[in-house]
Amino acid sequence: MNDEQRHEMIQKRVAFIHETLKGYSSLEEYARDREEWFAILGINLQRHYDYLSLFFYLDPFEEEVYSVSLADDGRWIIGY
Repeated sequence: MNDEQRHEMIQKRVAFIHETLKGYSSLEEYARDREEWFAILGINLQRHYDYLSLFFYLDPFEEEVYSVSLADDGRWIIGY
């Protein structure tokens, strides 16, 4: 995969995560409801004090990690 294709896939994964966040207003509720669902998909959700980490395992030697947090104004923030 070249850099342009990789960037495109990252954008698609961020959009995918945003879709899963619809209807949620707290990290705890989201993690509780989605943890098993992500595990079924092979995505590891880890809870931290004020954010979540989502580990996408792409192959045996490569992973992408995304962070999910909630801004003070209620917006979801997804980082890569």
